[in-house]
Amino acid sequence: MKSYTSKLNVKRLLFFTFFSLFQLTINAQDFIEGQVFRATDSTSISGASVYFDGTSIGVISNEKGAFKIPYTENNSLLVISYLGCEPLVINTNEPAYKKKSLYIYLDDKLEALDAVQLEVDPWSRIKKLKLFRTHFIGKYPTWKYCKIMNEDDVNLKYIPSSQVLVASAKNPIVVKNKKLGYEITYNLIDFEVSFKKSPGGILYASSTYYEGTSFFKPLKKRTSKKVIANREKSFLGSTLHFYRSIYQRKLDENHFKIFHKRFLVDTYKYFSIIDDDNMKNVTLHAEEIDILYKDEHHSSFKAKRNFYIDQYGNHFPPDAVTVGGVMSQIRLAETLPLDYKQQ
Repeated sequence: MKSYTSKLNVKRLLFFTFFSLFQLTINAQDFIEGQVFRATDSTSISGASVYFDGTSIGVISNEKGAFKIPYTENNSLLVISYLGCEPLVINTNEPAYKKKSLYIYLDDKLEALDAVQLEVDPWSRIKKLKLFRTHFIGKYPTWKYCKIMNEDDVNLKYIPSSQVLVASAKNPIVVKNKKLGYEITYNLIDFEVSFKKSPGGILYASSTYYEGTSFFKPLKKRTSKKVIANREKSFLGSTLHFYRSIYQRKLDENHFKIFHKRFLVDTYKYFSIIDDDNMKNVTLHAEEIDILYKDEHHSSFKAKRNFYIDQYGNHFPPDAVTVGGVMSQIRLAETLPLDYKQQ
């Protein structure tokens, strides 16, 4: 079976509209302060979620709609969301957001009308939900310790003519991961699993693609030794580990070997890594390379253009990079927040 090719944490879409305003300031104490309002009547929004995408750094707005969140310059986008409103995504690294106080209001979410479907969906919801769990959370038995708490909010459709399973969600998907000790709130933007038929006529998943914003909330104030060990195991050899190793120039020390056309090569032979403020500007000078972690886990790596990596291992733009093999098969059940720290 062909290995999956995934693009995870891809295309953070910007939901700016003509009536969306948001008050934002970054102060000298490295905090972002702001206030959230509703566009329809200019009332403040209490209980809005404000977080950096893919991290565990987040707060809730108070009764006046105000919030204060720690800030460290990085590639993560700031997400402001509230049930019934369109989420807003802001790049706080842009100069405009550092020098100005902006008033931005959240628009009410419009009810999406289901597109007219000319094809009959031959798959049962049970079958589609099982596939969604596998490609979004991970293969069984991960479902035992990583559970979607609001599966009824997930809409699923199989399109026979294109052999694609698509998914959407009317509310953020809430996932409780007991193994890694997080409750994950995932704003699903796009989800697609493409299928192909083998010579024997068997349908199999050839690629998985999904994108969205996520917030990781620890399940408990104190993390057990077992959960700490589980997080460490998930981190080692992951894409997050790989990107951080590039940023720190520690691919060799962290047991990553690089191959090109099946031959072992000097680790940085096909990489150009240039300091760019607190980022690394990375260019891959090969169509594709292979990565071997600890002589066991094999992955492929492609970059269609240069990309940037921050100190946390977050890369941008997300769609510049495609991974295959073991790294691409890591799903939400084994995903850690970008601000994860080894202990």
